[in-house]
Amino acid sequence: MTADGNLQSEVSNKKIIIAPSDWMPLAHLHYEVLEVSYPNILEHLNYDRELALNSMLRPEFQSHGVKNVGSLIVDDRLLHYSYDHILRPRQTNFAQLLQEDIFMLWAIKNNILINLPHYIMQHMLKCKDNNMSLLYAMLISRIFNVFSIDLSRETCVHLGWTNYFGKKNCTN
Repeated sequence: MTADGNLQSEVSNKKIIIAPSDWMPLAHLHYEVLEVSYPNILEHLNYDRELALNSMLRPEFQSHGVKNVGSLIVDDRLLHYSYDHILRPRQTNFAQLLQEDIFMLWAIKNNILINLPHYIMQHMLKCKDNNMSLLYAMLISRIFNVFSIDLSRETCVHLGWTNYFGKKNCTN
């Protein structure tokens, strides 16, 4: 991240600099709402983690302090799956329910407008700082295309069975 808030990287000896305003044409994401993300939660949102979590838990798990995705009601489990694989992808431990997950699910369910480009950029920086892989394959491929990065010599990775979900992921 540069001092003026741009995301900067170098791929195949070609510099990529993405200003916040570039996100709209790149990813079709608007950069006009609040920069809200966990743990920087604005006070006027009245976020209560315990109330938010209890509203998502199946009745038999409420007030037990359970923090895994299997304890969520089906709709929230599917929402978490989409969030955890698309908005803030991670490589492992998809069953773990993080504090950030609870906040973001609450925000999505309560129509709190999240500045997705800011959120994605923050996650990309966190991945970089922790030497983690960037799992935004479609977005990164689009960026490479816009910046004319030649990927013809790169290896193609196909999705495996772990990238799909079916009935067993939705059972109570």
